[in-house]
Amino acid sequence: MLKKRARKPDESIPQLAQEIKRLTVQAYPVAPNRTTETLVRDYFIDSLEDTDTKWRVYQSRPRNLSDAVVVAVELESFFLAGTKRGTFAGP
Repeated sequence: MLKKRARKPDESIPQLAQEIKRLTVQAYPVAPNRTTETLVRDYFIDSLEDTDTKWRVYQSRPRNLSDAVVVAVELESFFLAGTKRGTFAGP
């Protein structure tokens, strides 16, 4: 279920991250915190639909979910601003 979780059309990146975290904790209730943090971060990155965004978030080497969310939100904001100005063709 976690591997197939994708962002819903009306779902923000932080909402997606929160849901991934909830599902991960539910799936691994006795896992150590460090393990859960790693799983949450990785499942979140895997759930990003755009391959370029996914790759850029991985390249940023996020230490945790919060770091990954910040990068994903920044990339999405950059893409949206560029498309509104007509300066970015995007994914």
